[in-house]
Amino acid sequence: MTAPSLYQRHRKWALSLAAEHDDSDGGRLTALVVLWRCVKEWDLDSDFRDFARPRILEALQRERVT
Repeated sequence: MTAPSLYQRHRKWALSLAAEHDDSDGGRLTALVVLWRCVKEWDLDSDFRDFARPRILEALQRERVT
């Protein structure tokens, strides 16, 4: 699977995480940026969502603090 197709496949999921935790324009943008980073860093040895979820949530938490 290519990086763009993996990103597109999980885009709606990342946006729903943002909606649950920081439903702002900045939160949605943060979730999408981190999703793209995760697509590039994922090593295929784990479930993608298990890999990406904590990273997205951590970024959303940092976004709320600043």
